[in-house]
Amino acid sequence: MTKRKKLLLIILPIAAVVLVGIVVLIVALAPKGLDDYVKWMEKSEKEVVSVRSDIEVTDSGVSVYGYGKTLEFAADGSVTATVSETKLNSAFQTETKETTETLTEADRESLLDFSLEKEGVKEYSYDDGVLTVVVGKDALKSVLGWESVETENDVRLAFRFESKKLTETSCSFQTTTGKTVTVRVVYGY
Repeated sequence: MTKRKKLLLIILPIAAVVLVGIVVLIVALAPKGLDDYVKWMEKSEKEVVSVRSDIEVTDSGVSVYGYGKTLEFAADGSVTATVSETKLNSAFQTETKETTETLTEADRESLLDFSLEKEGVKEYSYDDGVLTVVVGKDALKSVLGWESVETENDVRLAFRFESKKLTETSCSFQTTTGKTVTVRVVYGY
């Protein structure tokens, strides 16, 4: 047997074992279903130090309502909440009202104010750090927790992750009254 054949006989089994090990590791670390992503979200909820959420409603391209909320979590367990609300007044001029409040205890359980129950999810995929979830239009109320939302079509939600931490949530949809709603939430660690 030549030296080359002996070398191949040694290297090929080692390479095969290493390759199988890498594949097993990738499969073991990759999420296996929607529940795994929800666990990532729940873990993120406990570690987040700031949350910025923005909702904008437009009608024929004109902004008719805006809502922004920033939560800053302090080391002592308190949270500072700043809320701004912009809406059209009776003269069709925009008015913005901003309030800031400091709470002595942070309620982290309500940060992820949505529910990804499998009954409401039509399909989902994960690619390049983004979980995309399509929610049926009839299930959107239960997923987002908004009672007065009725949409024309199914809604696509996007959840961006970095190192298994939720960093951003976004969606945009059209209501049955023709208004466009855009939601974006950014999480800081």
